[in-house]
Amino acid sequence: MATIETFFDQTDATLTILVKGVVTIEEINQTISKQYPLTRCQMVIWDFCEADMSQLPTQQMDSVIKTARQYSDHRRDAPTIYIGNRPFLYGMLRMYAQKSGITRQGALLTVFHDWDEANEWLQQRDLTPRQRPQ
Repeated sequence: MATIETFFDQTDATLTILVKGVVTIEEINQTISKQYPLTRCQMVIWDFCEADMSQLPTQQMDSVIKTARQYSDHRRDAPTIYIGNRPFLYGMLRMYAQKSGITRQGALLTVFHDWDEANEWLQQRDLTPRQRPQ
């Protein structure tokens, strides 16, 4: 079971989600279903740097995609950033981003190796760089 912490920065409507430990598809879906409708986010950052995604069957990613699509209209043109600092994590997140097709619906999904890389991307788009919540 994972520990999932959420932080909402009201100054720029950014929701940051830190995932730690072995995470399941159900936990990710529950977090999306609970958090996305509560806040009018301008950006969501998922930090999987301390997560273990080894128990996530790739064939079940469709359920996460389906759940995320339910809320993509609420967040049109709002970026979602995924951070995975190990090759397996990064690969899983890239596969999800490619498979989801949500980028074609107007929401922007991007995957980075670390916070520095994500912040560089944010600065290129004149968005406020972020710090990882502690």
